[in-house]
Amino acid sequence: MTSLWVLIKGFSIIGFSAFGGGATMIKLIQETFVEQYNVIDAAEFGSILGITFLFPGLTGVKLAAIIGFKAHGILGAIASIIALETPGILLALIGFAFIMANKNSSLVSKGIMAMGFAAIAMLASAIVDLIRPNISNNISWIAILLTLILFILVSFFNVPAILALLMFLISFVIFV
Repeated sequence: MTSLWVLIKGFSIIGFSAFGGGATMIKLIQETFVEQYNVIDAAEFGSILGITFLFPGLTGVKLAAIIGFKAHGILGAIASIIALETPGILLALIGFAFIMANKNSSLVSKGIMAMGFAAIAMLASAIVDLIRPNISNNISWIAILLTLILFILVSFFNVPAILALLMFLISFVIFV
């Protein structure tokens, strides 16, 4: 059983360093609890991540709850969620006060833009890590095409994301 301290330490560090929110936490959670502490393996992380997307709520919080629960039961889940969210809440309050005090500064504007790009890079890195093990096995060109169609529908034709997702899931079940 993983110690409670490992969960609190790992999720607190992620809470302090995951600029960009929950999506950027995915890569950090994977590195921390799959690669560094070996709480779960890569395949299990992929399954847990997939499960978190089925339900509403913040992905990082759901990952923290499931990993914490798996590692140390209900106490682990609660401690993981608190450890993950407390630093972000405190930093958000401090950052908001700083931004409001310096809202006309070009340096602040550039910093916010840089954090947005960093968040996108972290999300892209997490996606690549999740896809990489499956590329060497069998590439499903139909799944890739369906994913591309989903992206185009949502991005360029303003199809509501939930409708596009339902169409994607139905098509995926039928064709893949």
